[in-house]
Amino acid sequence: MQVREEGGTSFIVLAGELDLAHSDRLDSAIRKTESDGAARIVVDMEDLTFLDSMALSMILGAIRRQEGQRRLQFIPSKHDAVQRILSLTNTEDLCF
Repeated sequence: MQVREEGGTSFIVLAGELDLAHSDRLDSAIRKTESDGAARIVVDMEDLTFLDSMALSMILGAIRRQEGQRRLQFIPSKHDAVQRILSLTNTEDLCF
């Protein structure tokens, strides 16, 4: 995971697997950028190869915290395993 700032937008770039063992790091990064006052937070999941249900639950919790502000956005993964879990859980619309 890499975090970078560009013009008021925080980018959190993910690669590899996001599962129970790693979802806390993503949660901490999102919460930190929220508290730092980033105008927009983009989670880039393009190179994410696996997403488990616990990590998805954490992502959905982060979206709920936004209360409709839409400052948290996701770039979709190009990998079938991630696309499949989003499709199966009817959450594919969280990506733009």
